[in-house]
Amino acid sequence: MSRIHSQYAGLTIHLADHFHQIHFKLYARSKKQKTRYENFPNHS
Repeated sequence: MSRIHSQYAGLTIHLADHFHQIHFKLYARSKKQKTRYENFPNHS
């Protein structure tokens, strides 16, 4: 029972780390686009 629990915990940590990497990539991409738009001169 404890062995199955440890495997499940390891899988959960692995998935959490995987989602964190995806989230960080998307965040960095959106942040990069945001700074790119902010660098444009404002014509309004």
